[in-house]
Amino acid sequence: MRKISIAMVADNNYAPLVSVVIASVCFNTKSNCIFYIINSNITNERKKKIENLKNTFKNFEVEF
Repeated sequence: MRKISIAMVADNNYAPLVSVVIASVCFNTKSNCIFYIINSNITNERKKKIENLKNTFKNFEVEF
């Protein structure tokens, strides 16, 4: 299966929108996705919330 690499830049204020993008992409593709998040001060709590999307979507990885 094809892998799609996606890079995003966000800070702590935009972290919730990163979750929305990941959910939307994963919902609309069967391909495996790798999200590279270039971050500026995203808290560990918000990172954990993003990573918790794996409970819903199995077709992605995320690297901060």
